[in-house]
Amino acid sequence: MKLRSFLAVGFSALAFTIACDSAENRAETRQDVSEARQEGAEEIREARREAGEQRAEAQRDVREEMREGGDVGEATQEAAEETAQAQYDVTISQLEAEHRVAIQKCEGLAGDAQEQCKRDADAKLETGRQHARTMLEGQTD
Repeated sequence: MKLRSFLAVGFSALAFTIACDSAENRAETRQDVSEARQEGAEEIREARREAGEQRAEAQRDVREEMREGGDVGEATQEAAEETAQAQYDVTISQLEAEHRVAIQKCEGLAGDAQEQCKRDADAKLETGRQHARTMLEGQTD
């Protein structure tokens, strides 16, 4: 009895592993890629809208400081930092959207090619994130 349970679990794990590395059919892959693109485009639009609002608010703060005779330099610096952060957020949204599309494309591959494709997509995402962080830090120092 224990042997049967052990074998059942073993075969289930093997089947799961094989299924995870198998390629989706082309129609499924196309559909998933299309959906990932649409969702990504919406998220990027939203990030851009929010970035525009943040920039507008930062500019209003600078104008208000000017009217009140306050520290315009500090307000300008804060506005620049907020603008840089907003651009960073848009960049991250773009990177993540591209990553989701790439991962869906990988699903159309099988076995080692699929795994390598996913690793490449993950590496590209991480490199992009690091670059975006570096750019943000350079603009806010």
